[in-house]
Amino acid sequence: MMSRPLSWAEKYRPRTLAQVVGNEKAKEKFVSWLKSWRRGAPRKKAALLYGPPGCGKTTLVYAAANDLGYEVVEANASDVRTSEALRRRIERAAREGSLFGSLGKILLLDEVDGLSAREDVGGLDTILEIVSVTRYPVVMTANNPWDPSLRPLREVSLMIEVRPLRLYEMVRVLAAICSKEGVKADPEALKEIARRARGDLRAAINDLQAVAEGKRYVTLKDVQVLAQRAKQYDMFEITRRVLTAKTVEQARSVLGLPSLDYELLMQFIHENIPYQYDSVEAIAEAYDALSRADMFMGRI
Repeated sequence: MMSRPLSWAEKYRPRTLAQVVGNEKAKEKFVSWLKSWRRGAPRKKAALLYGPPGCGKTTLVYAAANDLGYEVVEANASDVRTSEALRRRIERAAREGSLFGSLGKILLLDEVDGLSAREDVGGLDTILEIVSVTRYPVVMTANNPWDPSLRPLREVSLMIEVRPLRLYEMVRVLAAICSKEGVKADPEALKEIARRARGDLRAAINDLQAVAEGKRYVTLKDVQVLAQRAKQYDMFEITRRVLTAKTVEQARSVLGLPSLDYELLMQFIHENIPYQYDSVEAIAEAYDALSRADMFMGRI
């Protein structure tokens, strides 16, 4: 049986901090926090790395672990749906020594914003319990850490923002990959791939592979086959767009955004209605509309 070749995004994933492009402040803050563990547990025993998809949050964790000699014990919080599963996967590792003789362990919980306060009963409490008893650094990642239900995690964590990469940084990475793959590329084609990816390096590398694999030269025309990505907005911007819309169509337009979390949007609207509207009548009408939306959501 033939093995499936590695994607370029995985093949060229940085293995050391020196290979991680951009986000120098985030790297410095994260490494400083990890090193502080060697002097004893710091006041914040968890770090929460947050930023949009493809900006390098998980890559940064593994690169730092390689450089500093840590073993990584990982669980994806959106896949570990119950507190019992979290305890089996992570809590034991939080208390016990490393099997591989490394300097220590990093307990990595990826995508903690994938936990649902409604469905994953006890999951957030279990994470907080793990943070309180851990002998090792607990690192969490999130695309959007501002869900009100995640406030307890934010309070016990060192918040580290990982920003989308700049255009020139992405082009530099794409050019380096082309060189290693023996592909010549029009610089304008690489700029267009990076521009379309909007700071998501993983997506840019996947797009490059899609248009370049099997070719010796990539032109701007080749890139035109890529679909224009819908821009990813954070929940603050989405909420602002809904509450300041002048027409129903403007408000409804956010429903076309990729991976929109309806329940989270309703929570954000609920919290921001009093700050957006001045009159008691307008606030009452807004909450009435929100309550009907919640009823429809429940029926769906």
